[in-house]
Amino acid sequence: MPVFLLENFIYWTFMYQKTHFILMYFLNFSDYMIMSFIR
Repeated sequence: MPVFLLENFIYWTFMYQKTHFILMYFLNFSDYMIMSFIR
């Protein structure tokens, strides 16, 4: 049972980091677009 929980935890941490990375990339990209539009 603890092994299963550990695997689950690692899986969700990995998924969260992946989503977080994509989100940050998207936010930076939109930020860049907004700045270029303002200019």
